[in-house]
Amino acid sequence: MAINPEQYLISAVLNTEEFIPVLTEGVNSNLFHTFQDEMKFIEDFISKNKTVPSKIIFKNRYPEFSIKDSKELKHFTDEVRKTHIRFVLATGIEKTIEYLKNEQPDVAMSKLYKQLTNLSIEIDGNRSEAEIISETSFILSEVEERIKNSQLTGIPGIHQGLKL
Repeated sequence: MAINPEQYLISAVLNTEEFIPVLTEGVNSNLFHTFQDEMKFIEDFISKNKTVPSKIIFKNRYPEFSIKDSKELKHFTDEVRKTHIRFVLATGIEKTIEYLKNEQPDVAMSKLYKQLTNLSIEIDGNRSEAEIISETSFILSEVEERIKNSQLTGIPGIHQGLKL
């Protein structure tokens, strides 16, 4: 049975009454997909009260939420970040494929590049645009190559790792 890292991170925050380690790693409710409202509540509560809500206050607001026996802030902070990255990349790739199928390679390239840049800013917000662009330029080159292949052969020529 797979566990939800969002649920375990929220539980760890409530169990340890610590939120600073989560903040310093740049994880916030924007990276949550299943329990975004619950994490937003914790963020808002801390902003107003300068402390993590008690389990009683949290359970009063979210009675269906199952608080797990978790205290691993660092581990689940990393897992939430990884899960968010996987979600955004998978969604972006699906949309890119649709644009390519609809003969819109320029739109595909533009949208994918923008999404990757936004994801990078979201995950590594303290980095400069130049760093982000230099690290994602290989993706732009790959998309440009696929557009050229699509125009020449009618198919994007997506690498599968198979040598034929």
